[in-house]
Amino acid sequence: MTQSPYDPQPTPGAPRAHDPYGQDPFAHGAQPQGAPAHGSPGAAPQGSAGAPGPAPGTDLGADLGAGLRFARDAMLRNPVAFIVPGVIYGVLAFVLIIGATILGFVLAAPQIEAAAYSEDPPLGVFLTIYGLIALGGLASMPLMWFWQSGAVRAGAEVIAGRRPSFGQAMIGTGRILLTMLLVTVIVWVGLVLFYIPGLIASVLLAYALPASARGARPVEAIKESFSLVKNNLVTVIVAALVIAAIGTVAGFLVITLVVIIPFTVLFQQGIYERLSGRELAEPVRA
Repeated sequence: MTQSPYDPQPTPGAPRAHDPYGQDPFAHGAQPQGAPAHGSPGAAPQGSAGAPGPAPGTDLGADLGAGLRFARDAMLRNPVAFIVPGVIYGVLAFVLIIGATILGFVLAAPQIEAAAYSEDPPLGVFLTIYGLIALGGLASMPLMWFWQSGAVRAGAEVIAGRRPSFGQAMIGTGRILLTMLLVTVIVWVGLVLFYIPGLIASVLLAYALPASARGARPVEAIKESFSLVKNNLVTVIVAALVIAAIGTVAGFLVITLVVIIPFTVLFQQGIYERLSGRELAEPVRA
């Protein structure tokens, strides 16, 4: 179990660390909404969401179960914040890709006509159409980054005991976006280098975004994720397999992508909190 240096809610008995970024949502004695005050008779001794159980980061099943329950409850109690942005960004990405495809056929029309009277393969036609489709896909990627970063930001609000707003869920903070960009570059470079290094990097950096939402700068968030994975390798691998299994099942229906992306983000944030030694508060009800 690793204690995050950006922990705004230290484990019981541990001194409160100074937050150099002013990100402490529990400053001045504030408690998450719906959670019992520390030390009160109603406070659960261990476990997530007020349920007794093993201490965070000490039991594989308890940590995975707590992460899954947190992701489920956070989404069910904040459907607008976690689902509507995905619909909006999904429609915009679809428009970009379809628009690029139509533009490709329009620009390739003269080449298609010329190819009808030629015996040579119409390579120019394919390059024009597929090139513009690829450009449309690249242009839609920032939309996906905005969506995922917004889900991370909204998830941090839920963890802090607050209800995320629609605006918060639409795009993350600059720190989250910069961390996401750095992680994406590292993973892409790894994928180019014989693919396997990219897969390893994606696992090692899986918790950089939750760390950045807690207040870590991009490089510090990457270091913290690496340390967390190294010290909790079995839990992290099993969590990655759970995400892969859920994604495989959900991938059969395109519409489920609107749910699976924020669910995955919330699950990773829940696991990050547990492995950092923190209880997961019950998401605020409407």
